[in-house]
Amino acid sequence: MKKTICIVACVLFVFALASCGLREATEKARDSVSNLLGALGEGDYEAAAGFMHPSSESATKEAMERFDKGLAEKGIALSEGVTVTEMEDFNFSLSDSYYGGSVYEFEFSAEIGEKKCTVKAEVHENAGGFGVYKINIGSK
Repeated sequence: MKKTICIVACVLFVFALASCGLREATEKARDSVSNLLGALGEGDYEAAAGFMHPSSESATKEAMERFDKGLAEKGIALSEGVTVTEMEDFNFSLSDSYYGGSVYEFEFSAEIGEKKCTVKAEVHENAGGFGVYKINIGSK
């Protein structure tokens, strides 16, 4: 009986440790998206590019500037501030074959200035690095 209790306790301890690690990784991924949006809002495209995954084609200052200006043309000005109003979806997956690591997917509603928007972001963590791989922002 004592041996069974010990085994169950060990299994629970391992799950608790794994849960803490996932929570920290999820917070790191969420912070990367938040920092990317903040840097874009400040017009600091070089810093914004630094929050992108190194293998992303958008991990350049020029790509970040084009993205921000494209949003502005649609009436979405990140410089007016981003307020998350509702987290709609979150997915985590571990892929050895395609991504070669972890993928965090976020979808949330936000107010960007006065405009109601949906933000979808994908953060990758693999041997190539860590960062936002892609982000989509659309108005509702």
